[in-house]
Amino acid sequence: MKIAAVTMVFNEGVFLPIWLQHYGGAFGVENLFVIDDGSTNNSTSQAESYHCLRKRRAAFDEEDRAALVSNFHRELLKHYDVVIYTDVDELIVVDPKLGLTLRGYLSAADFEYRHTVGFNVMHHVAREAAISFDQPLFKQRKYAKFDSGYCKPLIAKVPMEWGPGFHWSGDLPPLYDNNLLLFHLRAMDLDIARARLKSLQQMTWSSNALAKSHGAQFRSSEADYVARQFTLTDTAAAGAQTDFDFLRSVLNGEVPQTNIFVRIPDRFADSVALAHQATLARAEITEPLAIRLSDETVGSLFAASIEAMIASRPNRSRNEACPCGSGKRYKHCHGALT
Repeated sequence: MKIAAVTMVFNEGVFLPIWLQHYGGAFGVENLFVIDDGSTNNSTSQAESYHCLRKRRAAFDEEDRAALVSNFHRELLKHYDVVIYTDVDELIVVDPKLGLTLRGYLSAADFEYRHTVGFNVMHHVAREAAISFDQPLFKQRKYAKFDSGYCKPLIAKVPMEWGPGFHWSGDLPPLYDNNLLLFHLRAMDLDIARARLKSLQQMTWSSNALAKSHGAQFRSSEADYVARQFTLTDTAAAGAQTDFDFLRSVLNGEVPQTNIFVRIPDRFADSVALAHQATLARAEITEPLAIRLSDETVGSLFAASIEAMIASRPNRSRNEACPCGSGKRYKHCHGALT
């Protein structure tokens, strides 16, 4: 089975190497596609092994991002059996009790799309040291918070129409898979989160995003952001669930889908390796895709995806930068054609 993974980044010097190592180890780095939305910190400078699609940065718009990725996902399905999208700080892990790799699990499963089960990894600041990139994640972080809002439809064999944040796709009903856990790493370390927030606050947001409050958490103060993301206390840790057995009833709607703290079971201890932020190891799998897509093919797929993204919202602000990345205002670029 041919499987590809896609993400979109801006100045992700910490999380991109982790993402590349995780999904490269599962599917081969030649099957990874990184959309670089105008990074300025050389975080994608080691792009010779994976596919890097460089896009000149315009005002950031969540609806454009979802449309671009949805269209690129559709294009990649012409060459792959399964295409996965995650944000760069999101890692999908198969429950180790099954003894299967992510590739092995997906190859054996019969599905059109699947919702992962979402957890925010928590840094217990009072009890846990800063992250070391030399040790697996879950030997350093023992807690996570289940969040029904992060149970996303990220794995698909069919075209998707994701909305902002990738929390839903069109009118597709949820198809949760309790064996596919999505670990969101944004709060895995306090110092990393502070530095990342400072970087993301450099972003210029579109008038559409501001009007709809998309990405509002990244425009908050550091104090408010930390207070909202780093909520694990000794009391919460003491009351944490000790396994994931509660998931079936929660996802079936038998109990309220509230945020639930969990102590991560010991079987996950080695399930997420952390690449040092300055190093990208060439990950290999035993059965890599025989033929890497050419740069010309990938460029053509991406260009078609950008055109489809722009066409999906013809009534955008005419005075803002065109989302194609030309550097021109929309009214003087693609907007002049409508």
